[in-house]
Amino acid sequence: TGIRGLPGDCSIALPDRHRLAPRPWQAGAFEQIPMVVCQRRQEREREARFKQKFARATFLRQLRTAYGNEVRGLRRDVNPGGHTATLSDIRRYCRQVDLPVHISDLWSSLDTDGDGRVRMEELCSRR
Repeated sequence: TGIRGLPGDCSIALPDRHRLAPRPWQAGAFEQIPMVVCQRRQEREREARFKQKFARATFLRQLRTAYGNEVRGLRRDVNPGGHTATLSDIRRYCRQVDLPVHISDLWSSLDTDGDGRVRMEELCSRR
């Protein structure tokens, strides 16, 4: 049984002593290859976007089930009487209802313009 595939094929687990196996002294140089660096950066960005979408969807779903829509939830419980919410308001609300999301991911998905406040327009926008 021979080993098939290209030398760069990572789908095959090679023994440490195999002639095509990565060598320990080459590991540092391999990690610095621009293509690998770009792929890892893209993976991290893709994962961050996924986490942000998940956190936003969870938060909005909770507001909709509890209050009927996002605006009513924002004005009644997240920031009573206000039209905007800050990071501390969002954090307090998530703790209050025990929402299983990462606040940093949620905040980066809600505060689209980066002004430190979430307005109703940002909360209800379809992204």
